[in-house]
Amino acid sequence: MKIYITGATGVLGRRIVKELAARGHSVTGMARSTRGEDTVRSLGGVPSRAGLFDPESLLRDVEGSDVVIHAATSIPVKTRMKQEDFAENDRIRRDGTRILTECAVKAGVRKLIFQDVVWVASPADGSYFDENSPVNPDESVQSGVDGENIVLQSGDKYGFIPTVLRCGFFYGSDTAHTRTIGEGLKKRTFPIIGAGNNFWSNIHIDDAAA
Repeated sequence: MKIYITGATGVLGRRIVKELAARGHSVTGMARSTRGEDTVRSLGGVPSRAGLFDPESLLRDVEGSDVVIHAATSIPVKTRMKQEDFAENDRIRRDGTRILTECAVKAGVRKLIFQDVVWVASPADGSYFDENSPVNPDESVQSGVDGENIVLQSGDKYGFIPTVLRCGFFYGSDTAHTRTIGEGLKKRTFPIIGAGNNFWSNIHIDDAAA
C-alpha cells in the first residue's frame, strides 16, 4: 500500500515509517526541514515537504495514497504547563486534522488513522477508566476529541474508513516522558505521593507504532 504519514519525524512517526517500510509498503512522511527529510529517507520512506496547513501542497503529496496516518502533535514538554502552552498542538489537532481530512477525501484515500490519547475519557474524580468509558475531556485534550470527531464524521459522510487510536504515555529511551522521569529519579526529585497506588496507562513506543 501507499501510506502518507504526518508527524513522520516525531518519536512515534519515525517508528511508524520504519515499521511500514520494512513491511514493504510505500511510505511518504511529512518533514519540515532538510534534517527531517534525511531522517525519513534513513528509515526507508520518501520525505514530503508539504505543510499541514497548506491544502495545495498537502493534497499534491497525499494524492495516490491508500492510507493516511495523522501522527502529528506538538505536546509541551515543560514540567509545569498552562493551557496556552497547548495552542500549537490544538491547532494541529483541529485545523490540521480538518485540512488533512479534506485533502484525503479529495485524493480518494481509503482509510485515515487519527492518533489521540486515552485521557480524553479520564473521569474527573480520577477513578479508573477503559476503552468503554465515555469521553470526558478536560481543556488540554479537548482538541483531540474535536479531531476524532472530524475524522469519524467525515468517514461516515464520505465513505473512507476512519480509525482512532488512543495511546497512553509513550515510554522508550527517546521519549520525553521517560527522560523526564529518569532525570527526576537520578536527581531524587521525583516523589511518590501517598501510598504510590496510582496507575498510569503506558505503552512502549515500538508497540504503538506496530
